[in-house]
Amino acid sequence: MKFARYASIFTLAVAIAACGGGSDSAGSDTAKQEYIDAITAGLENDGSEDTQSFTAEESTCIAEEVVNVIGVDAFVEEQITPEDLAENTDVQMPPVTDAQHEALRKMLFEGDCVNISEKIAESFTGSLGAGATEEDIKCLADTIIEGEAMQNYMVDGLLGIDTSAAQAELSGVVMSAATDCGIDGLGG
Repeated sequence: MKFARYASIFTLAVAIAACGGGSDSAGSDTAKQEYIDAITAGLENDGSEDTQSFTAEESTCIAEEVVNVIGVDAFVEEQITPEDLAENTDVQMPPVTDAQHEALRKMLFEGDCVNISEKIAESFTGSLGAGATEEDIKCLADTIIEGEAMQNYMVDGLLGIDTSAAQAELSGVVMSAATDCGIDGLGG
């Protein structure tokens, strides 16, 4: 899984997987649980001990949703093993449809697994300088996740799709949001 991170904005760009509606005829409960466990491990291993992207509970919730939506069959057809998902941060998820992409976006931004705004705010805490208040940081996080560009970036990062082309656009989004929220400059 190739997961972007947001340690200035992109260090937390999230680790997850794909959504959609795959069947599970080849996926027994045991196989399904193996994929859930592997994705959970991959999410928990995304980042250092000091900068975990997700808690164990968040990782498990996301993994369950991903496997339920994509289906074990899609992983098997693409020859993606649970070991690949748990150990290799460069594994790309099975291809998804537009409907699956949208389902994943909803899971991340409207679902109950994780509060993406809080995660982004946490990634900025301490890096914006002494002049940025907690309210400024919350405004920044809320503002940058509103846009389609950021949401698609995070879903694509979750799927292991190369997001490097979108990073320049997102830098502009972050700078504009910082200005809108009254933050004079972004620290490194």
